[in-house]
Amino acid sequence: MRYYGCVLLFLLYCFTGNAQNKLHFKSQEDSLLYYCETGSDTSRIDAMISAYWFYSNRDFPKAKNIIEKAVALAQRANNDLRLAQVVNSYASVLMKEGNHDLAIINYSKALRIYKKHKIKERIAAVEYNIGDTYQDLSEFDVALKHLLIALRIDEEIKNTSGIAADYNIIGSNYYLMGKTELAIENYTTAKKYFEKLNNNDGIAQTLHNIGNCKANQNKYDEAIELYKKSLEIHQKLQNNSYIANCYNSLGSTYANKKDFKQAKANFNRYLQVSLSTGEKREQCIARLNLAQVCFDMNEFDSSYYYTRTGLAISKSYPNIQEALFHHLSNLYVKIKKSDSALFAYKEYFRIHDSIYNENSSKNLNELQSRYKRDKVLLKKDAQLNASKIKALEQEAGHRFTRNIFIVGISIVLIITLVILYGYRQKRKSNIQLEEKNKIILSQKHEVEVQKEIVEEKQKEILDSIHYAKRIQKALLTSEKYISNYLNDYFILYKPKDIVSGDFYWALNHENRFLIAACDCTGHGVPGAFMSLLNISFLNETVIEKNITRPNEILNSVRKLIIQSLNTDGNENGKDGMDSTVLNFEIKNNEIINVDFAMANNPIWIFKNQKMIEFTPDKMPVGNHGGELKSFTFHSEKLEKNDLIYIFTDGYADQFGGPKGKKFKYSNLAKLLSEIQLLPMPEQKKKLNHEFENWRGSLEQLDDVCIIGIRV
Repeated sequence: MRYYGCVLLFLLYCFTGNAQNKLHFKSQEDSLLYYCETGSDTSRIDAMISAYWFYSNRDFPKAKNIIEKAVALAQRANNDLRLAQVVNSYASVLMKEGNHDLAIINYSKALRIYKKHKIKERIAAVEYNIGDTYQDLSEFDVALKHLLIALRIDEEIKNTSGIAADYNIIGSNYYLMGKTELAIENYTTAKKYFEKLNNNDGIAQTLHNIGNCKANQNKYDEAIELYKKSLEIHQKLQNNSYIANCYNSLGSTYANKKDFKQAKANFNRYLQVSLSTGEKREQCIARLNLAQVCFDMNEFDSSYYYTRTGLAISKSYPNIQEALFHHLSNLYVKIKKSDSALFAYKEYFRIHDSIYNENSSKNLNELQSRYKRDKVLLKKDAQLNASKIKALEQEAGHRFTRNIFIVGISIVLIITLVILYGYRQKRKSNIQLEEKNKIILSQKHEVEVQKEIVEEKQKEILDSIHYAKRIQKALLTSEKYISNYLNDYFILYKPKDIVSGDFYWALNHENRFLIAACDCTGHGVPGAFMSLLNISFLNETVIEKNITRPNEILNSVRKLIIQSLNTDGNENGKDGMDSTVLNFEIKNNEIINVDFAMANNPIWIFKNQKMIEFTPDKMPVGNHGGELKSFTFHSEKLEKNDLIYIFTDGYADQFGGPKGKKFKYSNLAKLLSEIQLLPMPEQKKKLNHEFENWRGSLEQLDDVCIIGIRV
């Protein structure tokens, strides 16, 4: 965040004017706190703003308390310029707490006041702060708009320090947008301005930022040199937080180079600096990185030590704790401790769920408690009603017996034999009736018990399936991630059941972007299990084995499927998947070529509004009883506005329409030809509408996945 000269002027007043007032303070802190409570409202507000910045990196709760008092005082003082300063500072508090919406409201209030008074330097500073807030929200286009306004004003008033800061944060914005070359260009310009100002701190930061860009381009040696230069400056300035950051970046870069010895050394330095500053979060990250690099060096005891010590202090940082448990599960798998691996993996998913579904979990717990409470009450009511019925039955029985006895006595002298016979018959009937009633009640009770068991089992099964859905959703590549590499695309994903055998997968690896649409054997729960297995095999093939040619990816995954699902040597298993894998070559943020391979599913490319169909290999990714030939490699140059479609068979195989027939691939091709000029989001809507309209009241036959990409 940027702030203004009046704060510095107040500090000058405090620490030079005290000689005239003959006040003596033990420290700068004592002086600030004294003036926060003494003097006019205006001077107290200035003191509070200075105190806020003094404590902001030392004691954040105290800094927050001071600036909140300043807001109240500025509102009473009826001084809009001081109010603008205070709400600008207060907005930075809200930013640190993650309350971005309220931060933007306060920045906007400050901006209106400065525009009213036409104070350009402060207008630029607040525009910068608003841009920084939107950047934190990942709304990069909106952020860039405000940052460019700040830069234009700073250049107009020749505010060199502001210009340097503007170029630096604009570089960060481009970096986060994935536009690395533009980021380097802006960072380099910022560095030149910092050099004019002799601002070593700014120079060090821009060197580090350019290093991040080089590392992102896999230019690891250049990145390391830049990080070392940045580190050298920060060490002279004794900026411990930035020193720690440099060591962490060096460790990560050496790890990417597979120089694990240097990576470990730098992560160790990162940990030592974090221990000296007392920053628990940084200590957690350092221990996680050390655990991972020790794992890569096969130093499993050390990896375990860093994981456990990281977990011991990670309770306040659930995202880091999640990563530590995930690493611990992989470590246990490596050292063949299956039970411990399962426990760690369950903890990982427990924390994952708690992060993203905390509110849902609370509601679910309330519903479960209410259900158990109602169940107990209903059980008690049932017991009470049963007791009443039994008492009534007993009373009725006694009354009937008494009446029979009276009647028998009154006519015993007349027809003794007839009465005895009738009595015996009646008693026999009653016994039989009671026995039947007992049998009926027993059967009724047994049916109710079985019904409860079935309902409970059904609930457990549904709960498990819904939990599996969350796991599957977590493992699917997010559209936010895909949007970093594809500018114009859609994904139509419609599982038949709660979980799906279809899935899509994407990964950026070594400056190539890969994406696939896959259809596993089966759908529902069996298909979902296969999808989780195949996602794991795709990641293992590309990330660990560094295989990126699409046909070789399918060959590798096929081998892993056969090895995993035919461990007893049985060659009859036909489990696997149909798949289309694309590998895009992207230069200057534009797709110029695509390599691909196809297993049973075709790929359609539209060039100049005409469709080209590429025929797939007629075999699945898995065992199929025939010769396991290599999948065919294809490559196609692409031009702007070319369209690429990959899909599974669920859409074309859906029954519906007036005669209840399949939709068929020919109709799908015709539909895509008709809608190809529409924006990609509109194409997705049209495809979904046509599918539902065709299906009508019929059940969805299979999972559906269609991916469309415009170059």
